[in-house]
Amino acid sequence: MDNKSIVVVTNTYYPDSRATTYIAQQLLEHISKSYNIHVFCLNLFNKTFDEPFPCEHNGIHIYYAKSPIETKLFKDIFLRIKSKIAIAYYQFKYKTKYQYDKLYICSKQIEKLIKDVNAQTIISVSTPTDIHICTEMAIKNPKELDWIAISFDPHAYNSDYSKVLQEKFKKEEIILYEKAKRIFMLSQSKQDYSHSPLNDKIVFFEIPMEKFDVASTLKSPQNNDLNKSLKMMYIGNLYNKIRNPEYMFRLFKKISDLDFTLYIIGSFIGWGNELQKYQKGLFQEFSGKIEIVDRLSRQQSKEYMSNADFLVNIGNTTKNQCPSKVVEYISTGKPIIHFKKTDDCSSMQYLDKYPNVCVIDENISLDANALKLKTFISKNYGNVVSKDILGDLYKENDINYISEILISNIKAEN
Repeated sequence: MDNKSIVVVTNTYYPDSRATTYIAQQLLEHISKSYNIHVFCLNLFNKTFDEPFPCEHNGIHIYYAKSPIETKLFKDIFLRIKSKIAIAYYQFKYKTKYQYDKLYICSKQIEKLIKDVNAQTIISVSTPTDIHICTEMAIKNPKELDWIAISFDPHAYNSDYSKVLQEKFKKEEIILYEKAKRIFMLSQSKQDYSHSPLNDKIVFFEIPMEKFDVASTLKSPQNNDLNKSLKMMYIGNLYNKIRNPEYMFRLFKKISDLDFTLYIIGSFIGWGNELQKYQKGLFQEFSGKIEIVDRLSRQQSKEYMSNADFLVNIGNTTKNQCPSKVVEYISTGKPIIHFKKTDDCSSMQYLDKYPNVCVIDENISLDANALKLKTFISKNYGNVVSKDILGDLYKENDINYISEILISNIKAEN
């Protein structure tokens, strides 16, 4: 008997290397052993990639949203008119604003895909809400089509929003998820939704841990050899607000007598017109000890990680948003230098039990932390935690474990 089909709605898929997209890729590839997966990409932000958009990746079928044909065909004119009407309708329904006309046009294409592949389940993967709204538009009869929403963003509890806006988004979610059978959320949102009317629908899961080839990262036994140039690696975006790197730079300046290069693989977000001046100042201050590389593909990032001596993480100031790269770092078994900004740092839920980490509390003096960091570097250079230990410590992060939770919920709905 052929595997049943599932339609997945997301913004982009492959070759997008963002952490949340990559988590979705891992989960879908694991459940593709049991289901035929058809991914529909809206690409709302018109992101372009160096590689051409593929129609298939690792057994997953990929489709892309199309704009109405710019002709005088009646069906296209009629669709565009209906999409304009949809703006008013959905703004009234949700009391929030999105690209409702584009979402409506996409929803019609999703409806067709559902019919073509005879799907009984639809999964939406969104950060934060627009993809879910598009999916809800495509579901005409919830009794015939089971909807599972996977959300990676604490949208209604995002501390960057005002209280008024948060309340709007909370009401939006109640209306939106009425048709949903299950809502999958990362565990850091558990406290936010503990008293939510949606709580009965929510399934919380951990950030999946990739099976990183630890053996390839092992060093020759040169522990304490600080005469060679050390590679410090930070991978991910540096945000001006929730993940500011200023303390990290000041501390690395304090230990600049060591021979190291700090590699930053990612983008600076929220710096505005001051970014160029800020980066120029960094290069001047560090005199060749810092190298900034723009976003890379997933494979290129892995190569950088494999060549790193120490992996660097900066904790968020928001307690319900955790940098997913923390788990990816842990999967390598390599020594991690973590900058903790708050007492309730979200990264610590994973790092508290990791045996190869130096936690730098940013509320402690630079001099004390510089001594702590130097000691950690001296004692932990070349140390790698084994796969067996990682497997025992992080069972709930195992991708097979999480995939089975998703499959069990799909089966329960069918």
